Amino acid sequence: MTDCAICVVAMVTGYPYERVVHDRERYAQQTADGKYYEWWVDYIQHEGWTVQFRPFIEAYGLWKNDGPTAGILGMTIPHLQVRHVAVLDAKGVIDPADGFPDHIHLVDYILQRLPDGVVFDNEFLTVHCGKRSDGPATTDVGRIRPMSGPALLARLRRRLWRRSPRHTIPVSSGFSEA
Repeated sequence: MTDCAICVVAMVTGYPYERVVHDRERYAQQTADGKYYEWWVDYIQHEGWTVQFRPFIEAYGLWKNDGPTAGILGMTIPHLQVRHVAVLDAKGVIDPADGFPDHIHLVDYILQRLPDGVVFDNEFLTVHCGKRSDGPATTDVGRIRPMSGPALLARLRRRLWRRSPRHTIPVSSGFSEA
């Protein structure tokens, strides 16, 4: 979880990897019971960017935001018992994990990850990259509820159908719709 988070923060901020490695030491990394803090939320805010948690279903429309905006998608990989993050921008998802292309369409990324049992967070972090605030921004973090398999695909299908009938998720995704 540490290396992917560093890579993602470096991509979103435009900072060199080494700077983020150095800067992250100012932030708590883990709880006493070994769970990871999402230290990058505070870090990005303290560096002057405006951040906000948005519902995951709004990730598909990220490219419509005013100015350059990026997202940080959080997910859990249960069989590895780890958390993972990836960047979302107007061109698609950039996953720092080995073997992923430079950009992959959000729907294609989801369809590749779901068969592995990946559970996406119910919310994702948006970072307004071109508009620096005068100080730390405020966020409404709230409780993040995971979404997986059939529920996520059903929500995406409904959302995509309403917004753009040209882009649909194939029904034969390997999940049954119970």
